[in-house]
Amino acid sequence: MERVRLPQPVAVRLEGALSFGVEQEQLLNMIDQGDFTELTKMETELFGWESLIEFASTYPDDLRRAITEGYEYRFTTKNGLKLLLLFKFLQQAEEHYTEGPDYFDQVKLTASEAQLIRSMITKNWKMIELGQDERQGEAHDVTRLYRFELANQTAFNE
Repeated sequence: MERVRLPQPVAVRLEGALSFGVEQEQLLNMIDQGDFTELTKMETELFGWESLIEFASTYPDDLRRAITEGYEYRFTTKNGLKLLLLFKFLQQAEEHYTEGPDYFDQVKLTASEAQLIRSMITKNWKMIELGQDERQGEAHDVTRLYRFELANQTAFNE
C-alpha cells in the first residue's frame, strides 16, 4: 500500500504535537472521538492546530495511517524541512547545523534517521551524505553528516 502523502502544514502540526509530548495513541483517540480539546490547549500565538484538525475531520483514515504507518510530504519547502528537523529530530538551525539561502549543512543523523527523512521529503531536495561525524567515537548507529540542497528554487516562494 502506498504511503499517505500529507500537506506540509498538516505534517508539521503532526510532528509538532508529537514533539510537544502528545502520544500517538492520544492522537488516534482524538481522531476517533472528533475531540481535539487537549490539543487546542497547547495552541500558541505562533502555532495553531486548525490545519491538522480540519484534515482529521475530512480525512480521518489517512491521518490514522500517517500516524501508525508513516507518511511523506506532498511538497517540502525550506521552512517545512527546517520544522521537520526541529520537531522530529530536535535539531535547530545555527545550533545543530548551518543554514544557507538554499541549503542546510552539517545535519547530524543516524542511518535510520537519514532513511526516515529521505522517505518523508520530496524530490525538490537533494540529500548528500558528507561522511561520518568525526566528533564521535565508535557507536552502534553511527552519526553521519548530511547536506540538504534545494534542487528547485521555486520551493522558496511558499
